[in-house]
Amino acid sequence: MSLLLRIALCEVLSSSGEPIPLLLDEPMLTADPARRDLLVEFLHNLSETNQVVLTTNDPATVEAAQNAGADFAVVRMAGPRREVAGRAGIRVVSSTHA
Repeated sequence: MSLLLRIALCEVLSSSGEPIPLLLDEPMLTADPARRDLLVEFLHNLSETNQVVLTTNDPATVEAAQNAGADFAVVRMAGPRREVAGRAGIRVVSSTHA
């Protein structure tokens, strides 16, 4: 539900002027494959008018974006999260991932 609200807010705010970017972190985390594919296709269409930035560690989401014909770049972390954060001078206080 919160994903739909964010998308709706992005569309409403963009309709009154300059398009705003939509930033999404793991938006397909709980979606089944059929819904994931529909969401990726929808976001691909939305990217025609708005910048869409999506983070994921799910290879199936990346594959779905490729299948949808999305124009995107894959940025991979160069090591474990804490190591990458440390090199950037960021201290990870609490994390569910290493």
